[in-house]
Amino acid sequence: MNKQDILSSTNNIEEAQVDPDPFGIAFALLGAMFAGGCYLESRRSRQYLERQAKDDFRKKWFQAKRTLIHAERVTEEFATHVQEEGFGGEDFIFGKIQLTIDQEKAQQLRRLHGNAQTTAMHMADDLDDLSTYLSSEYNEQIEAIRGKLKEQGLPHSYDAVIILARDAIALYRQLLEKVGEKEEFS
Repeated sequence: MNKQDILSSTNNIEEAQVDPDPFGIAFALLGAMFAGGCYLESRRSRQYLERQAKDDFRKKWFQAKRTLIHAERVTEEFATHVQEEGFGGEDFIFGKIQLTIDQEKAQQLRRLHGNAQTTAMHMADDLDDLSTYLSSEYNEQIEAIRGKLKEQGLPHSYDAVIILARDAIALYRQLLEKVGEKEEFS
């Protein structure tokens, strides 16, 4: 055999004995499968987080709704005391009126004062928490509330305080109703 025949048969052997590395191909295939699984897991995690955020939004909405109910009750209870004692038309100025009432009535007003403060604190916190989830879609209701509070300023009488509280509660209720309908909370 001459040199040319030897080279030719060596080339044929090399061509016939190419190692395609099936381990590398199989490993690449597994990589593709696991990568796909990771992305699906990521989406599932994202869906879980979205669901959790929706649940948190719903929870904050219900907290705000309950606080609004308390605010309405406190307002109406205060309105009955103002009517009963007949000072609704008096100027809303510190020290302007001094009530002469019995111990039981004084106790009721102290309790009401505590409830009003607690409700105010919860109202601020609950609406702040809720606002984290509110999109610009609710700007109209928010601006109506802000506008009402700005336009009114400091009320001139105790009756005006009650009217402002009732009007603001109605506007807060409208906001919560819109959120509840849109988000399907109610």
